[in-house]
Amino acid sequence: GSSYFDQTQPLLLTNVWSLAVEEQFYIVWPLVIITVLTGALRRRRTRLAGLLALALAVGSLGWTLWLGDYGASPSRLYMGTDTHAFGLMLGAALALWHGRAADGAKVPGVGTIQWLARTIAAWVGLGGLLVCARVGAEGLTRVDPARATTTLLALGSVATALVLQGLTPEMTRGARRGHWLVALLDLPPMRWLGLRSYGLYLWHWPLWVLAFYVVPPTAPQALVALGVTVVSVFFAELSFRYFETPIRRMGVRAWVRSVTRTRLRL
Repeated sequence: GSSYFDQTQPLLLTNVWSLAVEEQFYIVWPLVIITVLTGALRRRRTRLAGLLALALAVGSLGWTLWLGDYGASPSRLYMGTDTHAFGLMLGAALALWHGRAADGAKVPGVGTIQWLARTIAAWVGLGGLLVCARVGAEGLTRVDPARATTTLLALGSVATALVLQGLTPEMTRGARRGHWLVALLDLPPMRWLGLRSYGLYLWHWPLWVLAFYVVPPTAPQALVALGVTVVSVFFAELSFRYFETPIRRMGVRAWVRSVTRTRLRL
C-alpha cells in the first residue's frame, strides 16, 4: 500500500519488488513458449515468434497507458507484472528474432550499411539510457507522475533493446568485432561492474535508506551519496565472491554444506 516513489519515508526493501516480477516471468513465459509458440519454433520461424512477442510488448504498453489514464497510481504502473511486461516482452522479441544464434547455427554477417545503421542505433540507445537515468526522478515531479512512469519505462526498454541489437553475433563477428561500443563495454572495469551490477542494485537501496534515517539532513548530500556508493560496491563484491559465484557453480544445497563444514572445522 505504500508508494514506490515516496522520498519522505522510504522503506528498506522496496527494491526487491523486481524479484517477484522476474519470477513470474520465469514461470509464465516458458508456458507461453510451450503452448503458443512451439509450432513456430519447430519450423525455425523464430522471427514470427519474435513478432508475436513484440505484439505482447505493444499490448502491455497500451494497457499501461489505459490504466494511467484511468487513475492508476505510478507505483501500480511501475511494479505491476502486466505493466512491466513491456520491457520483458521486448527483450523476448529481440532474443527470438535473433534465435538462430541460440542453436549454434552459423550466423551470417550483415551488410555494411545495415551494420552502420545498427551501430548508430546502439549508440543512440546508450545515450537514451543515460538520459533516462539522469532526468527520470526529476521528470516524475515535474509532469504527471503516471504518464512519466510509463514514458520512462517505454523509453528505457527501447533504449536497452537498441543497445543489445548492436551486440548480437552478426554485429560483432570478424573484423567488426572491435567496433567502439563493443570495445567500450568489453573494458575490464565495465565487465567487472556488469558482473556485479545486480548485487549493486540490491545493496544500494537499503544502504541509502539507512543513511537517510541515520545521517543528519544537514550533511553534504554529495558526500553521503559517495559513501553509500563505496559501501554498496564493497558489499556487492562480497556478495559476488562468497554467495553468488559459489552458489552459481555448486548450487544452493552444496554451498550450504560447504559453509557448514567450514564452520565446523573452525
